[in-house]
Amino acid sequence: MRPPRFWDRDVDPRSREAAPLTRLLLTPLAMLYAGVTERRIAKTQPLRLTIPVICVGNLTAGGTGKSPVAAGLRDMLDDGHQNPSLHKDVSLIVIDSEAGFGNGYVIPKGPLREPVAAGLARADAVIVTGPGDIPEELSGTALPVIRATIQPTAPLQMQAYVAFAGIGRPEKFFDTLEACGSKPLDAVPFPDHHTYSDSDVRYLNELAKQYDAQLITTEKDFVRLREDQRSGIVTLPI
Repeated sequence: MRPPRFWDRDVDPRSREAAPLTRLLLTPLAMLYAGVTERRIAKTQPLRLTIPVICVGNLTAGGTGKSPVAAGLRDMLDDGHQNPSLHKDVSLIVIDSEAGFGNGYVIPKGPLREPVAAGLARADAVIVTGPGDIPEELSGTALPVIRATIQPTAPLQMQAYVAFAGIGRPEKFFDTLEACGSKPLDAVPFPDHHTYSDSDVRYLNELAKQYDAQLITTEKDFVRLREDQRSGIVTLPI
């Protein structure tokens, strides 16, 4: 699903866009979600493996840049910070500098998987991706804060592109293409973890044909396409 606008941190909490009544009604569910997560983490006895385990996770619902970080470090447990069943020797939290922690509330009232303080208490370091400022919630942390940028691992061929992505924040992928010197002629966002239908792929191919452009997507989206849907689509490896 696409996250609701009131999850974002740049929304004026006094505006209609912030959906104050909706957030109020969701407060009990958010408290229940946070409580269940807290109890599950506290009561579970984690399995300790004979090899070191590094966890790359986040505190919000998707779109922080975990996958490139995990790919850069190789052979890790990804997105497991709220999974208490496995002992972690090192836990890294990835935060997008532009999205931060959203409106600061737990799902479904906001994008947080758990309260920020609780998540940071189990972390060994924080990785902040993107060019934005470090979220103010980290101003008092004693944890190491590492800055990172998302860079392609292979050069991008300079040509006309139509881009699409179904990840946590599709605009990050579109911005990365622009930063590589090839702003997409058109960009189509899909919900996170979207399963592409034949009609989706037909639409994208027709759109690319109208622009006389190459279709490009993320590696995560490409693997969700069926093999017969992948023809004529390239990826940007990051």
